[in-house]
Amino acid sequence: MIEVVVIFAMVAFVVTYVWWTFSGATSRLAKSEKLDERTGLMLEENLSEDSVFGNQFLAQLQHEIEATLFPRPTDSVLKRHYDSLVAAKLGERLAQMPV
Repeated sequence: MIEVVVIFAMVAFVVTYVWWTFSGATSRLAKSEKLDERTGLMLEENLSEDSVFGNQFLAQLQHEIEATLFPRPTDSVLKRHYDSLVAAKLGERLAQMPV
């Protein structure tokens, strides 16, 4: 029985190694992984200031909308409905803003 477990573990290791090597995951990880020396967090190189500002703006709007609603439900179905409600209200707020 122990032989079967050892053989299974070796096969799993070989398959994982082959997938990791030929999928290019190591090269993508090496290219994208840059850490901020001060915070130790990963940095994103290709983010423009406009996209960062836009994401922060949308997050702020979403937070303002959620502050006026009831607390986020814990049930998965109710969460989807809540997210749809927030998305609809966010769309309404964005539609009301001048261009």
